[in-house]
Amino acid sequence: MINKLFRLDEEELKIINEVQELYQFSSEAETVRYIIRQYKKQLEGTNKIHLAVLRSIEEKVDILYDIVNTDLIERKVDTLYPVDMVESPVIQKARELRRQKLAHKKQRSDFRKKRQ
Repeated sequence: MINKLFRLDEEELKIINEVQELYQFSSEAETVRYIIRQYKKQLEGTNKIHLAVLRSIEEKVDILYDIVNTDLIERKVDTLYPVDMVESPVIQKARELRRQKLAHKKQRSDFRKKRQ
């Protein structure tokens, strides 16, 4: 095991002491090891959530891609209109609805935060 000296301000030491009392650890070193292990677990949990979200997004994109491809083949469409050149009115409406939906969610979130 490696020995290290650390400089901590009073607030950080206070947190270590609170955790030590809460979990009844016998030493500050044991408390710091516990805090580090908990941090590592939390980080791993966060990474798992991010991966799950990315997989879900990827799955939805793949499904939509297959649906659009099938529709284009069925209708024998061979012309491409890039969205950045010509945007369909439907896409414009979808963008606006999404913008409104996100603004509404943010407004609700801000309201909930303000109430707390």
